[in-house]
Order: sequence, then C-alpha cells, then structure tokens
Amino acid sequence: MFISEMLGTLAAKAVSIYLTRQVPLTDAVISISREENLNIEQTKRLVEATNQVAYLKILETAKEYRDWE
Repeated sequence: MFISEMLGTLAAKAVSIYLTRQVPLTDAVISISREENLNIEQTKRLVEATNQVAYLKILETAKEYRDWE
C-alpha cells in the first residue's frame, strides 16, 4: 500500500542508488516503482519527489565541495 509518507523514503532510496551505484535516476525510479507495485499516478509522484531530492542532494554536495576549496 502506498502512503504519502513513503514518498520521501522511496525518493531518497532512488537518489542513493543514483549516486552510489551510478544507475540512471530513471532506472532507479522504475525499479522502485516495480518493487512497490506503484500505479502510474504514484510513479509520477515518485518521479517528482525524486527530482527534488536529487536536486537538493547535488546542490548540497556542490556547496560542500565549494566550501572545501
């Protein structure tokens, strides 16, 4: 069963797969969507949340790198 609270967790999981395993973000989302048996609307919401999490994580990483130099 899909619960809104799961959205952030699943999005973070997709981003983690993307960053650590260098799997394309789309493939990570598709894999999670299939594992969780999400319907089309739920998958769309997952894509939106994943894009937001990925953007924030990459922005955070860039800021840390810039501060480190």
